[in-house]
Parts: sequence; structure tokens; C-alpha cells
Amino acid sequence: MALLWPTVTTEDDDEELTHMRTLVSIHESGHAKACDLLGIPYSEIHVSVGRTYWTGQLRYAGHVMTSVFERPTGKHAIDYATMCLAGKEAEALYLMDQGWRKRKAYDFAEGHAHADMADAEELVGRRGMYEIERRARRLVEANWSAIVRLASQL
Repeated sequence: MALLWPTVTTEDDDEELTHMRTLVSIHESGHAKACDLLGIPYSEIHVSVGRTYWTGQLRYAGHVMTSVFERPTGKHAIDYATMCLAGKEAEALYLMDQGWRKRKAYDFAEGHAHADMADAEELVGRRGMYEIERRARRLVEANWSAIVRLASQL
């Protein structure tokens, strides 16, 4: 069972903060659900969203703490790359459910997933990314209700 770290909030919670908290929770839940389904062990899910004290600037971060310490190879590399992209796919699906056009939703989600995409590409190469994205999308779509349930707990 993973530890669920509480979300950081401010006293004057606002719509932008709530929206970003939901996005980060959905993104990290996509990673976590992929871990569950692909047999990738993880110990914690971190979601942190709040405003800086002095400027009020929105700050957010999230992370699923996996127990993978060595570079995965073979099928494990494909599974790990799929998990890396499941967060972006979950975030994009959520935005499309909110009425965003597909391209705009993916562009926005990719803006939050640079490190995830780089990790996946390092494992499968640029030519392997298309298939991994399709695999991650199918995984997220098939498990959407479980991802939303987990995100609501974060």
C-alpha cells in the first residue's frame, strides 16, 4: 500500500489552485495505476500544490516513488516507459473530459511531462515512442474510473 501524502494548500483556496491540484492528482494517479497494472513497485505518491508565501505564485509538484533503481531492459523497459507516459495520458484525458480540444489538451499535458517523456524516450528510443504512447493511452482509458478514484484520495 502506498503512502498518500497530503496536498499542501493555502487558507485562501481558489479556483486556479483547485484546478491544478486536480490535474496533478490525476497525472500522478495515472502513473500509480500503471504501476499497479504493470507490476512496478512503488511506495509513495506525492502531490504538492500551493502558493508561495511572498508572491502568491502557484507552485505544484508530484511524484510516484518507484522502487526501480537500475535501468530497466527488455519488457521491463517497455512497461516502465508506459508508466512514464500514463501520467500525461491521464492528464490529457481529464482535460478532454472538461471540454478541451484534443490537441490543446495534449499540448498542455506534455508541458507538465517533459521529464516523463525524456525518461520514456531514453528507454525505448524516439522510434518506439508512438507505440508506448498508444499503450499508455489504452491503459489509462481502460482504467479511467480507478484513476479518478485514486486522484480523489490525494
